[in-house]
Amino acid sequence: MRLSVLLVVFFFWSATAAAQSKAKAPDLDVAVSRHLESIDRLTPIGLPQLTDRVVIISFFASWCPPCRPEFEALKRLHGNFVDSGLRIVAINIFEDYFADEASGRLTRFLTQMKPPFSVVRADPNTSGIFGGIDRIPTVFVYGRDGRPAFEFIHQPGAKKMHAGFDELEKVVSRLTSKGD
Repeated sequence: MRLSVLLVVFFFWSATAAAQSKAKAPDLDVAVSRHLESIDRLTPIGLPQLTDRVVIISFFASWCPPCRPEFEALKRLHGNFVDSGLRIVAINIFEDYFADEASGRLTRFLTQMKPPFSVVRADPNTSGIFGGIDRIPTVFVYGRDGRPAFEFIHQPGAKKMHAGFDELEKVVSRLTSKGD
């Protein structure tokens, strides 16, 4: 009986662990900043100075339904905290997952959303630098010290589909007021 219970617990744990994302926010150091500077920009807004700033890095695709409200939240955050040192970088990834109209869809998304922050396209190395991005939306918030302070990684079947404005505002407010 005990062995049966252990096998069930192990099976459940294994299935749960397999369902979890591999993504992990690395420290926002010189190597990560250089990588972000080296990948293609999708908007005219250049990559901001990330050192000594509160930074949000968001992974998205134009076809991702929860990415749209998250983008709206990022725009509001930018408006509320840009003068406090917040910098946002949105990284487009998995755009060609539905390749039939990928370029037109992305252009429409960016035209409609009008992001006031830098938007870049992931290259083959970007996912690995962030521990293996395999789900979107994924959001990492960094303190001024370049260390991760918050993360949201969409999980299949979860009720919560994206990082919300209120929770991001709380984290960003704390980080910008403390000088972290």
